[in-house]
Amino acid sequence: HGDAIPLMLAGGGKKMLTLAAQHADIVGVNPGLAAGVIDERAGATATPNATDQKLQWIRDAAGERFDEIELQTRIHLAAINDDRSSYAEMMAPLLGITAEEALSSPHALVGTVDQCIETIHMWRERWGISYISWGAEALEEMAPIVAALSGQ
Repeated sequence: HGDAIPLMLAGGGKKMLTLAAQHADIVGVNPGLAAGVIDERAGATATPNATDQKLQWIRDAAGERFDEIELQTRIHLAAINDDRSSYAEMMAPLLGITAEEALSSPHALVGTVDQCIETIHMWRERWGISYISWGAEALEEMAPIVAALSGQ
């Protein structure tokens, strides 16, 4: 690509992730958003097992170029707190998944700053995710994580 601007394509379903894997420099792994919202219909597509399946679709479609692709996730649930278990117990039913699935989803980042950093490292080890984004509403709350990971 040389000086080309990196292309990022993201999706939560096989068709979009296949297209992204074949053409994009950055592939974003999302929950399935067929309903257009994050709710109990999307929750089942945000679990670790669902993410394993998405990574397999990406690998299959990317072939030899898989190692050149950067993987991204979008955090839809971000909260710094010191009782992640209670928070997950409260939020998981809204997503139609278990608290354990919610806490290990690559679309939820909840806990102390250290727990969140540990979670991000786990995502990198398990799925190779190296690019993380979240909504503007979480920027200030997530700032300590950014500072810790960037060495600031």
